[in-house]
Amino acid sequence: MFKNFPEQWQDLLKEKGITTETAIQKELFAPITEGDNVLGISPTGTGKTLAYLLPLLLSLKPKKAQQLLILAPNSELAGQIFDVTKQWAEPLGLTAQLFLSGSSQKRQIERLKKGPEILIGTPGRVFELIKLKKIKMMNVETIILDEFDQLLDDSQIHFVEKITHYAPRDHQLIYMSATTKFDQEKIA
Repeated sequence: MFKNFPEQWQDLLKEKGITTETAIQKELFAPITEGDNVLGISPTGTGKTLAYLLPLLLSLKPKKAQQLLILAPNSELAGQIFDVTKQWAEPLGLTAQLFLSGSSQKRQIERLKKGPEILIGTPGRVFELIKLKKIKMMNVETIILDEFDQLLDDSQIHFVEKITHYAPRDHQLIYMSATTKFDQEKIA
């Protein structure tokens, strides 16, 4: 799989010492590339972030704003996802922006004007920006719920439901988690 990756990524793979894909990366690549809704559960440290990022980044169109939305349950995880995303997106000419509660909303709105293809954030702030019509959900083709078990708990589920409600009907949904303990009805 990695041999077919763009040249821009080959150095990054070498630099990170990545020679083969993990089980979750191998398992999810085709279904994500084909636009299927996916539920990915794998222990921490097995490369879940790259499992969804790599196929999605290859499918994004540069200069088409707001195609991919990644939601994380807290600022720390959102920041980690942002750092990884930037490393892999920038060589392809793609930009990511981070949207966290507690950071300057005005600055975040300015960054949205630059048309990032990838939006990463916590549900509360992302929903605020949708209500202000700064994040245009009709452009979003894929929504990732990273650590969805936490995103679907009582404190965040109403934001997640409202965000997905604004997305186009045919959007792709990717649920990722390290735990198998979750309420299956909430996913349905």
